[in-house]
Amino acid sequence: MIRAISYRVGGDETVETDPELAISQWQSQDNHVLWLNVQGKEVEDTNILKKLFSPNKLSVADSLRDRHPPKYEIFPGYEYILLRTIHSTKNGKSLKFEQLSVFVGKRFIVTRSINDTGNKVLSDIWEDYKNNKFDFARAENNISYKIFRKVADDYINCILDIEDSLELIEDALNSDDKDTYLPDLTTYNTSLRKIVRNLEYLEKVAGKYSANEKQGSNDQLAHELIDVYEQAERGLSLSRMYQGLCNDLINAYISITSHRVNKIVKPLTIVTVLFLPLSFIAGLYGMNFEFMPELKLHYGYFYALGVMLVVEIVLIIILRKLKWF
Repeated sequence: MIRAISYRVGGDETVETDPELAISQWQSQDNHVLWLNVQGKEVEDTNILKKLFSPNKLSVADSLRDRHPPKYEIFPGYEYILLRTIHSTKNGKSLKFEQLSVFVGKRFIVTRSINDTGNKVLSDIWEDYKNNKFDFARAENNISYKIFRKVADDYINCILDIEDSLELIEDALNSDDKDTYLPDLTTYNTSLRKIVRNLEYLEKVAGKYSANEKQGSNDQLAHELIDVYEQAERGLSLSRMYQGLCNDLINAYISITSHRVNKIVKPLTIVTVLFLPLSFIAGLYGMNFEFMPELKLHYGYFYALGVMLVVEIVLIIILRKLKWF
C-alpha cells in the first residue's frame, strides 16, 4: 500500500492524495514536494516508485529484506538510508525491531516499511505533517531528520524504561528473595545487548549522513543530524552502562542467593556432623554378630554412651573454634 502527501511550495497546506496523481503533479510542476509512504512488499508498489525515480536494484532488495544492518549509501539522484526502529513493551522486557528504508531525492522522499500495517515512527510523523504541524517546504530534508530524531528518541526512552526497572530490582534485591529477578535481569541484559548493537549502527549512519550534508553545504540539516549523532552516542553510552549494571546485579543476585542457601545448609551440616559419629557407634554395636567381645561387657551400654558423650563434646569444641555457631 502506498500513501502520498503532496505540498505545493507557496501553498497553504499539505494534502494527502492519490499516489499516481501526486507523482504526476510532482513530475509536471517544479514547485511540488512529495512524500510517499510505502507499506508492505507489493510488487506494484515498487513499479510505482520507478515512475518517481530509478532506484538501484540493490537498494530496493535491501528495503524488502526482513533484516539488514543499517547503512547509508549515495546513488545517482537520491540517497538511501536504512534504519532499525525499536518498539518496547513491558518496560523493556520485550523489544520489537523493524526495518525502515528512506529514499531521499530532490523534492521527494520515499519511506518504506515491510510491515503491511506500517511503522509507528512513520505513522506519528505522517500525521503531524498531514495536520500541518511541521513546515513541509523543506520536506525531503526535514522528514529525514524527524525520522532520525524519532528513532533515536525511541531508543533513549526504551533505555530509560529499563533503567527504572533496574533501579526497582536493585532496591528490592536485598530485601526480597523472589526468584523472578534473575530471569528479569537476564532479559534486560539481552535487550540492552541488542540496543547497543543497533545504536552503534545508528551512530555510524547519522555520522555519515551529516558529513555528506555538510559537504553539500546543507549546514542546517548537518547540524540537526549531529544532534541525532550525539543522541545516539548518549544512548550507546547509557545502554553499555546499564548492561554493566545488569551484569553486576546478576552477580549480586547469585551471591545473595548463595549466601541464603549457605545459611540454610549450615545448621543441617552441623546436625549431620554431630549425629554422624553417634549413628556410626550405634550402628556398629547394633550388629548382631555372636562373637563381638564388647557385647559381653556388663557395663558396655554405659561405656558406649560415655564414648558418644566424649565424641560430641570434642566435636562441639572443634565447631566452636571454627565459629560455626
